[in-house]
Amino acid sequence: MSQSIHREMHGKFWRHFVLMSALLLLSISNSAIAAQPDMAPHDIQYVRDGADAWSMYMHTPERTGFIDASIPATPVIKWNASGNAIALCSMVSDGRYAYIAWLSGNVSAFLVESGIRVWTFQTSSSISSTPVIVDDYLVVGDTGGTVYFIERYSGSLSRFVNIGHAIDQHMLCIEGKIVLAGETQMTEINTSGEIINTTDFGERIAVPPAAYLGYIYIATTNKVFSVLNGCVVWTRNISESITALMCSNNKVIITTDTGTVFALDARSGASVWKLDTGCPIYAPPCYYNGALFITVQNGTLYSISINEGTEYWNTTLGAECMHASGMNRDTLIVPAGNTLFFVAQRTGQIIRNLSFDFTLISGVSIVSGYIFVQDNTGNAYCLAAPVPELKIATYPSSMVVYERYQLRISLLVYAGTIPAVNATIMLAVSIGSLSAYTGNTDPNGAFNVVYTAPPASKPVNVTLSLIASYPNYQNTTKNFTITVLPSPKITLVMQAKNTTLEGGTSTEITLIVYRDQTPVANARVYISTSAGSTDISEGFTDKNGTFQFTYTAPNVNNETLVVLTARAYGTMFLEKSCALELRVVPASNAEHFSTMVNTVLLALILIVVVLFGMMHLKMRGTLK
Repeated sequence: MSQSIHREMHGKFWRHFVLMSALLLLSISNSAIAAQPDMAPHDIQYVRDGADAWSMYMHTPERTGFIDASIPATPVIKWNASGNAIALCSMVSDGRYAYIAWLSGNVSAFLVESGIRVWTFQTSSSISSTPVIVDDYLVVGDTGGTVYFIERYSGSLSRFVNIGHAIDQHMLCIEGKIVLAGETQMTEINTSGEIINTTDFGERIAVPPAAYLGYIYIATTNKVFSVLNGCVVWTRNISESITALMCSNNKVIITTDTGTVFALDARSGASVWKLDTGCPIYAPPCYYNGALFITVQNGTLYSISINEGTEYWNTTLGAECMHASGMNRDTLIVPAGNTLFFVAQRTGQIIRNLSFDFTLISGVSIVSGYIFVQDNTGNAYCLAAPVPELKIATYPSSMVVYERYQLRISLLVYAGTIPAVNATIMLAVSIGSLSAYTGNTDPNGAFNVVYTAPPASKPVNVTLSLIASYPNYQNTTKNFTITVLPSPKITLVMQAKNTTLEGGTSTEITLIVYRDQTPVANARVYISTSAGSTDISEGFTDKNGTFQFTYTAPNVNNETLVVLTARAYGTMFLEKSCALELRVVPASNAEHFSTMVNTVLLALILIVVVLFGMMHLKMRGTLK
């Protein structure tokens, strides 16, 4: 309450002070008008809101179109909103919300970041004047003369006032006053909605008013007026139809429909310089740092010294220019036809252009990092730097699986070149099933799943869809293809160099693994035998699908049938086995003969020993 009282007392003091000054000025002769205190010689840029707000048409009361804010280097459409009519107003923004008033009287607020519509308000008459942001209110004026103070965060109507005449020119706010112009009149109200004064110029006001150092400048078709506290200070006749008005550097700049640019002294209305471009001018000029930027109807953009009226440079855009531009310290953004041109303000070089499939109208608005434009069908657009996408890959990179088999898949998510840890993953498959459909990436940025393939009588392409979410990155959607093949024909062929072995002998065995008649490399192989032994019991097939080992038969007394079993596993198939039968026979006849000879010799030796012993005993008995 105390702040409100203080503002009111402060406002009353200045209103009385300015009123007394105006009366004093009016009581003296015209020659004394020229003796008014000089306006500040430096360039004043009214940037009350800073880089995060564009609170009125052309941003400043001087209508310079300048804002000290960043402009996205490669803007894209971030969101768009539709109205039920075209919009003759530029958008305004406080950095958090963007506001737009459609001709139908519909006023809406959108979140700048997302484009979500927060609230909507309907006026009683149509709207052709850009609203202004004042304190906590969006102030809207309609063609019925009603001014609405709308709470800009909630959309609730706080108060309204009817000023008695239409409001059809873009509003402005300066020094706690809101300036409303329409038809032949201009009304000033305070931020409480109280009418301060109304001025009737006797002619229809042709362009939006501008303000500079406390003075308000009004232009009808062929006249320019300087107004202070509702009183006309000076009038200047212009021989051509006026199309735009702006102020800066102690000058009032006027453009006309024949292509002439007039510079008038802001204190007296005296002519300072005049420049003829030779082509009608309908788009209001922009201004920054001593230079005017003027686009003529045929698409030529001029940079002109505001002090001398001399040309710095000109650039051909190649499209009709009819609407307000916007700029920061480096770049001028010009709407021309269906294209936004980004022009270097120092050199006139076209940095880039952004074309659309719609025609741009109503002028450009800018806040830090965002650009607002509208089209001729009632749509409003927010442009911003593109949000980076996540990079997503799979391992294996080529995903092929046979029907009813399983495939292990690693989904790898990267934020730039860094693994996106704890990114949220959502998955779907067109056919078949996954071991998990949602989850988060691990410390390596990976999300691991197992895919189970469905039955397939012929090759089928399955779509694996992924949506990944990660802070400061846009939700990234990517589709991958999994190829499901009919079950392969796996064949194991095992051959022995010799299929009949004598006990104790060995032979080489060769196993070849085929998949649809193609040798399978790196298949896992296990060998077992019912009798005998192998030098290798497990291993992998070589590049030719071959696995070789040696089998040694056991010693047998009778012919024996031995079974060798081979089992193979591959990345694209489960277990497959085959068997090979070998005949093992006792040792050969030569060996039996040798054994018999040895046995006979041993027996003969024993007989000889026995006979010798008997003869020896007999001889001893004879001797006795």
